[in-house]
Amino acid sequence: DLWLDAPEAHDFLALAVELDVPVYLHPPGVTFAKPHLAVCRLDETIGRGLETTVALGRLIMTGVLERMPRLKVVASHVGGGLPSLLGRLEYSYDIRHQPTYALDPELPLPPSAYARRLWVDTVAFWPPAIRAAIDTFGTDKVLLGTDTPPLPIPLARSVEIVRELGLPAEAERAILGENAIALFRLPRRAAAAV
Repeated sequence: DLWLDAPEAHDFLALAVELDVPVYLHPPGVTFAKPHLAVCRLDETIGRGLETTVALGRLIMTGVLERMPRLKVVASHVGGGLPSLLGRLEYSYDIRHQPTYALDPELPLPPSAYARRLWVDTVAFWPPAIRAAIDTFGTDKVLLGTDTPPLPIPLARSVEIVRELGLPAEAERAILGENAIALFRLPRRAAAAV
């Protein structure tokens, strides 16, 4: 199994940059943690978020986002655990010059600067997680997500979770559609769908 920071993914990512199209990051049906999470659907509920977290951490810490500053990555599930764990990546960056712990490649910016270049969807079903994503990535980088299909969750529920956040009207409109319209260069009439 390969991650997006693998050399084999370079041409694909370079093409996405050249075409100026986003890459949607969603873990596979069976994650690398499946052997440990085979009970109670934990591979789907926790494993996918874990795999998203690892993938984003690798894109940041291996320098992919530094080498490809115009790469647009949209991560599923509010970016996994990245909003909760970004401080740990920042600490790794802070101690990068210690002889026993040097980053390779050495990043010129802290991990939070690269994280701010990512987009995430709202598929968490948990308002505090969406708030953490807003705080981490910015209101302009959060997109409405539904997880439908494959899960039979009505669009209205996904919209209501965002509305429960009590955001300013402009921020709510951005998340419910304006951000996606801008990112995907959609016609303005698409905003009426939400």
